[in-house]
Amino acid sequence: MEASASTPVPGKALAMVCGIAGVALACLPYYAAAVPPMADLPAHVLVARIVADYSDAALRFSDYFTVEKFSFDSVPTLVVHSLAGKDLHSSS
Repeated sequence: MEASASTPVPGKALAMVCGIAGVALACLPYYAAAVPPMADLPAHVLVARIVADYSDAALRFSDYFTVEKFSFDSVPTLVVHSLAGKDLHSSS
């Protein structure tokens, strides 16, 4: 006998509840800690700031750093930078 769209499947509901509970438990350390367990977050923020303001003469980042527009090593930086709401390719 086939289950119709209106007939609940017991295993599917249990899997959904377990999945939601698993995701909630995995996210718990990020919300329960006073300081999030991300030791390298300040470094990522700094790199995103350097890339965002690289051409700003007042900050002089270009005197100390070289920014590559794209390489496979810079993909994590591109992700963090895009989450910060900046456009990497707007400055030449």
